[in-house]
Amino acid sequence: MKHSIQIKMSQWWSNQPLRLKGLVVIAVPVLVLLAALVSGYVMSLESRQAQQGIQRTLQIQHDIQEVHTLLAEAATGVRGYLLTGQSNFLEPYRIAETDLPKPLQRLRLQIRDPQQVVLLGRVAALAAKKSEGLHHLVELGSNTPSSTLIPILVSNKMVLDELRRSIDIMRTREELLLQQREEYAEQVHQRAMIATAFAGIAGALGALLAVLLFSTGIVRRVHRLADNAERLARGAPLVPAEPATDELGQLASRLDHASHLLATRSAEAEKAYREAEQANHAKTEFLSRTSHELRTPLNAILGFAQLLERDLQEPAARDSVAHILKGGRHLLALINEVLDIARIETGLIDIDLQAVEVDNLLREAVALITPIADQTGIDISIKLDQNIDTTNPINPADQPEKIHVLADRKRLLQVMLNLLSNAVKYNEQNGNVSLNVMTQGRRARIQVRDTGKGIPTQLQERLFTPFDRLGAEHRSSEGTGLGLAVSRQIVRAMGGDIEMTSSPGKGSTFWIDLPVADNIAINPAALTPAPIQPRLLRNCTVLYIEDQSSNLALVEILLSRRSNITLISASSGSAGLALAITHRPDLILLDLHLPDMDGEQVLASVRATPAMQGTPILILSADALPSTITHMMSAGANAYLTKPLDVSLFFSTLDRLLS
Repeated sequence: MKHSIQIKMSQWWSNQPLRLKGLVVIAVPVLVLLAALVSGYVMSLESRQAQQGIQRTLQIQHDIQEVHTLLAEAATGVRGYLLTGQSNFLEPYRIAETDLPKPLQRLRLQIRDPQQVVLLGRVAALAAKKSEGLHHLVELGSNTPSSTLIPILVSNKMVLDELRRSIDIMRTREELLLQQREEYAEQVHQRAMIATAFAGIAGALGALLAVLLFSTGIVRRVHRLADNAERLARGAPLVPAEPATDELGQLASRLDHASHLLATRSAEAEKAYREAEQANHAKTEFLSRTSHELRTPLNAILGFAQLLERDLQEPAARDSVAHILKGGRHLLALINEVLDIARIETGLIDIDLQAVEVDNLLREAVALITPIADQTGIDISIKLDQNIDTTNPINPADQPEKIHVLADRKRLLQVMLNLLSNAVKYNEQNGNVSLNVMTQGRRARIQVRDTGKGIPTQLQERLFTPFDRLGAEHRSSEGTGLGLAVSRQIVRAMGGDIEMTSSPGKGSTFWIDLPVADNIAINPAALTPAPIQPRLLRNCTVLYIEDQSSNLALVEILLSRRSNITLISASSGSAGLALAITHRPDLILLDLHLPDMDGEQVLASVRATPAMQGTPILILSADALPSTITHMMSAGANAYLTKPLDVSLFFSTLDRLLS
């Protein structure tokens, strides 16, 4: 009879839909899990309270020791003052006067044990009495006769001894409390372990019960599906599913089909990911290597040319040097633009969005371009118009006094200089360039209009193509064909866009659309010009670690102009570290690419040497990647200058770090 009932119950359960079985199977473990979570939460609260008690006890012990140390050092300092008459011995006393109330106040807040509260009151009273005694001795001064000082010193010594005894009692009591709290924390931990074990056992029992409920011909097939899923994860061939028309059979068939597709797509995705990762790594390595290899020779060219420009007085010679500098800087601009294109493509371009005041930025850009424009008699004007939305006009009184856009100020200035440079370069003699700033809704538009010959319609679609100068390479005007391509990518990275319109014979108009900035907050400190660093006059030793002879020669000549600076050099990282330890230089100039070890390793070794932890380190590298600069600054460098060196910036940085 009993066996018959069991069979009927099993058949009844087997005939139930999978939805019901699934609900039962899910409900049992969920209930067990909830119980385990509640138990774990309660245990964690108790454990946290126990740990807080231990931390409070450790803090109390630290504060007790601090009270004793402050008073003991203050007493020693006062005695030194009375013996020698030198006021510098009073420094510990002054520190104690300032800092002593702080640990006492923390002890009053932290101590909860009644016995310790009583002892703290006694310690505080003795500390106050000791402080009064020290204050009295300081007022008497070192010229007071010994007959007057000795009784007071003896009395103070007795107070300090009594204070020490009271502090020792507090320490002993706190040690006992710490032991008790640690024992309590251990008990809580053991209970938590027991609760965890119980929850695990309960979970196992609940899972077993769920498995028993979900049996009767289903488990084996479910196991087959799970086994196939594991095989799919390992990439192994799947076991053919048994033919069936019920829900599990249909699921097995669909899973088999989906698994084949997933395996194929997973292999393709993994291959594509590896290729993309390798390509991205190669691009990053290319950026670093290109920056270093191209900038290194330019450092010597531009560096020595700047020196010649400073030294030569003959006009013809200065003109020749000016041509060298012009060509070198043109090549440097080309390198920077190529690297900008590569950074954008690899996603390495740094954009720092902030509220940028358009009027101030445009005036700065115009000031930089005006000397070039004056050579051909081109006039540049700026016009601000805060509303061009004719369909929904805005009351000018509702507009802010200044237009601010959300952009990276440095990058936006780079784009504006490029547009203004083009407007001047391709303009007519005595032409005009106008800058118009307008807002429309939550967008701002900056227009650059010139009165040049314009761009033929058939060439306009190639305008933003890298290295395509639209035939201008056959004319005398210089350029790389990268400026507009870089500018468009930069503006789009800032959430805007750049477009143009042009009519042959009527000039061209380029415009930038950017979002208007909300919650404008201008830092007044940013509007204050930085103070000029005075030139260093004291004698200093500078160590330069550099393997390129031309770079070393340039810095040697630069520093030879500072008679107070002695330069020592090394061509490898290991030799540089040895010289640094021997000579303890006032400043280390460090290249990143060295033959035996990279600059980052040298930097880490210097910072790990206690005697040189405060030695300023200036990185001089041809690697101009922002990620490299940020990484080296966070690793401990004090400044980072990229090659080719700007001589004026080099000297100002040198004076700042050596001051």
